[in-house]
Amino acid sequence: MACATAYLQYVVKHVLENCKEDMDFFNNCIEKGIIDRLSDVEKRFVRMKYTDAVELLL
Repeated sequence: MACATAYLQYVVKHVLENCKEDMDFFNNCIEKGIIDRLSDVEKRFVRMKYTDAVELLL
């Protein structure tokens, strides 16, 4: 789980740093606030048991 979390954080950081034009387009035309939400990616991961995740989804 730690490896997957680190990979996703790396990918998001890379996209935010290297695809600024595309992210500005998404932020303005597709989903307002996406850059701000993705910028907090390091704080947003929550670890929980599988059964708790299924219960949350239901």
